[in-house]
Amino acid sequence: MSAVTENNYTSNGSQTNYNFTFPYLKTSDVKVSLDGVETTNFTFVNATTIQLNNGATPPVATAPANGVKIRILRETTVDNLAATFYAGSAIKSEDLNENFTQNLHVTQEVNQRYLPTTGGTFTGPLNLGNNRITDVGNPVNANDAVNKATLDSTIETDVLAGTDLSKTASNGQVTINHDVTGANTTINNSNGNVIQDLTISAQGHVTSAGSVDLDGRYYTETELDAGALDSLYFRQDSSETITSGVSWSAGDTHVATTAAIDARIIDLVDEVGGFDIVNDEQSFPNTNPGGTTGQAAVLSIKAASTNLVPSGTTVTITNGNLANNANITITGVPSTIAQGFGFLVESTSTLHTYTFHRLVPKATEVTTVASNATAIANVGNNITAINTANTNSASIHTVAGSITNVNNVGNNIANVNTVATNLTDVSAFADVYRIASSDPTARADGSSLQEGDLYFNTTSDELKVYNGGSWQGGVTATGNLAGLGSNTFTGNQIINGAVTATSFTGNGANLTNLPVDLTNLDAANLSSGLIPDARFGTIPDAAFPATLPAASGANLTSLPAANLTGTLPAISGANLTNLPSTGGLTGGGTDELFIESDNVMSTDFTTGTNKNYINLLPLSVNATLTVTDGSFIQFVSV
Repeated sequence: MSAVTENNYTSNGSQTNYNFTFPYLKTSDVKVSLDGVETTNFTFVNATTIQLNNGATPPVATAPANGVKIRILRETTVDNLAATFYAGSAIKSEDLNENFTQNLHVTQEVNQRYLPTTGGTFTGPLNLGNNRITDVGNPVNANDAVNKATLDSTIETDVLAGTDLSKTASNGQVTINHDVTGANTTINNSNGNVIQDLTISAQGHVTSAGSVDLDGRYYTETELDAGALDSLYFRQDSSETITSGVSWSAGDTHVATTAAIDARIIDLVDEVGGFDIVNDEQSFPNTNPGGTTGQAAVLSIKAASTNLVPSGTTVTITNGNLANNANITITGVPSTIAQGFGFLVESTSTLHTYTFHRLVPKATEVTTVASNATAIANVGNNITAINTANTNSASIHTVAGSITNVNNVGNNIANVNTVATNLTDVSAFADVYRIASSDPTARADGSSLQEGDLYFNTTSDELKVYNGGSWQGGVTATGNLAGLGSNTFTGNQIINGAVTATSFTGNGANLTNLPVDLTNLDAANLSSGLIPDARFGTIPDAAFPATLPAASGANLTSLPAANLTGTLPAISGANLTNLPSTGGLTGGGTDELFIESDNVMSTDFTTGTNKNYINLLPLSVNATLTVTDGSFIQFVSV
């Protein structure tokens, strides 16, 4: 069965929508002709229905006249492939199918419409382009084509069969004399009597003769003489003509000569003040140009030699006239006139003052734009894509800035294709790894969480892993993870449990509740520095060695008695301050008391109330000694 490549209809004068049954790749492949003439005045109602219209904007559905032959056909484009493949690119089945479909459609159309040598039937008009059909056979039926020999022979036979005219035939040409044999022999060319309005049948006989009056479409000689055409046609010698020197008359009943038009243009230019050309902003005329009756003139400044910056909307050009002695003022300037741009101004009645009219674009730039009109039109036709690109300009710039990476992808397209082949496995990663602000309760595809699933919590900036029952954190985005080797800590650290460290460096002021092994503590390790505020916390007795190294006890103040147990050896108490005032020596015992005092008093001293004092002599007093009431000082010589 042959493929369908076109559908044909005959218009009934009212139907506008017509269906077609053939497939196509693009809507532009669908063509429509009316009585053999192609038309574009149609739109698609749906994929297989067109609607004919009048071609207006917007189009209005319009049916062809009754009896018009409507042909809807497919002409698949062969200028370009439906899909183009490039070296290293992936080959998709849909692209292959489109190319094969394009080839199939073209083959079907050629098969349906070509003219075989064995003969065929045309379904549309044939235009031979002013070329001949050669070797046409002799006709048999009434509608057969006729060759030249048959046509000449037929005409000769028919003409020679006539009896009213004198005629001869030779080599396909027939000569007919005007003489008529009959009762009237005076009708010929020699005496001015001619045969008028003859109709000759195919056999050469006259079927009617006589004069017929003209109908309403033509004028008789009398009508022409009466001047009836004057209202319909222009006469150069009439009052309708305006010639040079004649006053101009505005109206639709007059026609001007070219000389009159030239004079009129000159008059108009004079009336508006003319048009003057100025080279730059330093070449204004010394007087304001104007019309014959004071009208403003237009001045064209070719190009500004520098940027003309307005103050508000006024530009002042120092010594801008030709005499170089007057400032030029231009009002109404909306913005800076850039260097190299021309501009137009209008003269005013105030000397050296002009009104800004408009900026003139650079001719070279206008030419550049004009030469790129096709490209500009393409931009307009693709404005949606351009706006999309502009919206994604940041991403495009990112790609451009990483073009090396893009080229690397192209150079490794085989690997990319491998990834594409395994896209299912790649896509599965979206289930294994998630990014969310709170703990997910299911995978991205809706399935249950699996042990080992990962997700990054954007609220706490922390990477978590699912342990089969809950999300377990530990890896943060700060990057401050401590390794197994040496580390430097800059904040407070709380360490619980037994810790063995080879060394600690830095400020240890905040090392609280840190269990410390003092077994190897000796003087060499306490040579400098302080450990303030008992940062070691409570140190058990077992942590102290039997013998403490030699050290200063200057900072051992306010020691609670409960913390000093055992028996102290005999020591000097010279540096023991803040001893309790109660208690003292036990009488009858073996306690010994030693009193030491300076033999020079150089500091003022005031006794307390009701106190007894003993001082040893000799004593040199170089200060003031004040004894309060109730107190007593005993000086004892030694």
